[in-house]
Amino acid sequence: VRDLLGYDTVVMPLAALDVIKTYLGQEVA
Repeated sequence: VRDLLGYDTVVMPLAALDVIKTYLGQEVA
């Protein structure tokens, strides 16, 4: 369970950053 939590804690924010960057890129373009 701890490994799963650690994975979610690291991967989810990174995935959110990816989405934000993509959204901002579309806004700029």
